[in-house]
Amino acid sequence: MTTAYGQPEKSLISCGFTRLDLFTSTCFCLSWCVAASVISGANGFWLRSILNPPTAKADRAENRIRRYEGEPAYALGADTYVINNKPNGTNINTNAGSTHIEGLQKFVVEKGLDVGFAFDGDADRCLCVDEKGNVITGDHILYIYGCYMKEHGKLLTNTVVTTVMSNFGLYKAFDEQGIGYAKTAVGDKYVYEYMAKNGCRIGGEQSGHIIFSKYASTGDGILTSLKMMEVMLAKKKPMSELAAPLKIYPQVLENVRVTDKKAAQNDPAVQEAVSKVAEALGDTGRILVRESGTEPVVRVMVEAPDHDTCQKYVDEVVNVICEKGYKV
Repeated sequence: MTTAYGQPEKSLISCGFTRLDLFTSTCFCLSWCVAASVISGANGFWLRSILNPPTAKADRAENRIRRYEGEPAYALGADTYVINNKPNGTNINTNAGSTHIEGLQKFVVEKGLDVGFAFDGDADRCLCVDEKGNVITGDHILYIYGCYMKEHGKLLTNTVVTTVMSNFGLYKAFDEQGIGYAKTAVGDKYVYEYMAKNGCRIGGEQSGHIIFSKYASTGDGILTSLKMMEVMLAKKKPMSELAAPLKIYPQVLENVRVTDKKAAQNDPAVQEAVSKVAEALGDTGRILVRESGTEPVVRVMVEAPDHDTCQKYVDEVVNVICEKGYKV
């Protein structure tokens, strides 16, 4: 038997999953023979085939039932692996899930899987790992599914909603595809506010909070993983190929603890330094200086074609902040 995109059948999908604060981050893998939908329940989840008509492989799996915390998981045509599934009440996200994705990267490569999904503590975020062990960020997910929606005429307003922290490379890739984009403040609540106001269907954050407004008003990691599987099946391509057109630019971010973050950011000398960097970068990169919402910190971030350029321009702005006496 072969996979949907012509490769020998093997266990494919590795997913980090955590059900609210009852689970530690969990990963599971499915055989690539059937698309699946997940319906979240109050205390667990189950999978159900959406392949129509079902294949013999899917029929075989109708008798295979997995249970997670007492809830049924019907994995049609699936061989399931679970890792990081021994919660003790205090080990949520401990060296597991989307906040510690290294273990999933290693697992995917060692087991010869085609894609991995990792979730955070409350499963509203999803990051992926392709068959080569590379991390697929929220920016990649927005690109992959945004292009897929455009191809099918479902990208309403032709706009993908991002935050100011999305990588510069994402916008370059959208430009190449003729896809518009909006930038909001950091936080999925700001993303959804823009989506609701402007009738947009997809938006999210680099961290993996992805909102599909047709189905939800906030991030849903399980839904995100299903959407990625949908594209892989429909296009018959591995995750690495779907993500390849998006070139992530190197980034340097420095957090500067200051006496007064508003004064530091609004200082004329600091603003002049920022303007000079933006002018020097032109359309080859960007600089972003913003206040932390929770700490007396100014964040200076530069994205450019190479790391040395990023570091050079970050240093220039940070040095001005220091010279003006704001740094603690």
